[in-house]
Amino acid sequence: MALIGMRDVCLGFGEPLLLDHVDFHIERRERICLLGRNGTGKSTLLRLLNGELTPDEGEIAYLQGLRVSLLPQEVPQEMLGTVWEVVAAGLGELETAISDTGSRHHRVERTISRMDLNPNERFESLSAGLKRRAMLARGLVSEPDVLLL
Repeated sequence: MALIGMRDVCLGFGEPLLLDHVDFHIERRERICLLGRNGTGKSTLLRLLNGELTPDEGEIAYLQGLRVSLLPQEVPQEMLGTVWEVVAAGLGELETAISDTGSRHHRVERTISRMDLNPNERFESLSAGLKRRAMLARGLVSEPDVLLL
């Protein structure tokens, strides 16, 4: 069974439609690369898959309990706090599901360590490359079933 399935999805911001009756599915362990020119709908498709946008027509179905994480193209300029705080924010709704505070803390620490980041460093003082690495850690900390890059 597909992790995510799109059927007959249409989305537009005027004419022509950006996505015109798209059928698409993602299976477990599948790696997919989207290629295309600027403005052809790649980022829009990712935002649809992440649930940030709703299609004008068609449907998107998710496997029950599926965790999806999206790494934004640009690092948000307004993001402040320590690396630990930025990464921990990636737990989102999962944070309330993990009842044990120690488990949440361990998961964040383990992810930061795997990415070779300093948890106490201020996010806003990091180089562009380290900010991207911290954002990737934020996307990975929830252990998503689907990671959209």
